Amino acid sequence: MDSINFSIIPSGTFTFGLLEDWQAGMPLTERDIARYISILKKATERKLAIKQKQAAEGKTESKEKEDGDIKSSPALPDCGPARLLSIKRFGLSRDLVTVAQWKEYCTAVRKELPKTPPWGWRDNHPVVNVTWQEIAGQSDGLNFCQWYSNKYGVSARLPSEEEWEYALGGGSRQYELGLPYGLMASATWTSVGTKRIETAPVSRREFIHENPLGVRDMIGNVWEWTSSLYVGYPDRTGYPREISGETAGKSRVLRGGAFNTVNPDYLRKWYRNRALPNDRRETFGFRLAFDL
Repeated sequence: MDSINFSIIPSGTFTFGLLEDWQAGMPLTERDIARYISILKKATERKLAIKQKQAAEGKTESKEKEDGDIKSSPALPDCGPARLLSIKRFGLSRDLVTVAQWKEYCTAVRKELPKTPPWGWRDNHPVVNVTWQEIAGQSDGLNFCQWYSNKYGVSARLPSEEEWEYALGGGSRQYELGLPYGLMASATWTSVGTKRIETAPVSRREFIHENPLGVRDMIGNVWEWTSSLYVGYPDRTGYPREISGETAGKSRVLRGGAFNTVNPDYLRKWYRNRALPNDRRETFGFRLAFDL
């Protein structure tokens, strides 16, 4: 297997999560985005000032809701409140990990392939029926990230959900709340408008979207595992929410939708899915991230 091609995702700041003015896929204007970023910056500065004052007075942090918080839509309580986050520079594989790449891993570590999906194993399709544990957690022998890191001398891992959402929207250039850059749901490999019964090749020319950072197929085809522990909003525990011994059995976040997704809301950049680390489904796949 040749090493996986990846894009360098530059560092930056973006609005993570669902803003309160979301309306059935209507895009925000640049003026709206600037207004929300201004609100978030002021809220962040206020929170920092409160923490500094409390630290100086020897008090603990208040749990009360602070002015400037942005609420989530009542219909989607688990996708907000939005917040301003800074992301460090990292690498992200341009494409989903394929069946051929997983086969090489299984051969190297003497591991059986997972259950064959109804459409069979096709080398240039994304691998499915793989668990979070096999990719990045505790597994029999080396997990995929460990094996790939050893083989190519890199620090391979799953992206966090914050990194995933940041990369999907093109880094810090987040223009709209829903599908990035005006992408229509019908132009992705999903069941919105046309029923799909299997995955699609990662190297196809049609029904594939490449964002300005060179990352492809982040919407549709398969749900993508992230490294992040699933925590319901509002999350007051801070970021990142990554792997640790105490949380190894808890649900992890998946993003992006799959070939059988019929609800376009599930394809929006802030929508969150979840599954236990040992869940194995024909709609679950992944891509790699790299520390730089």
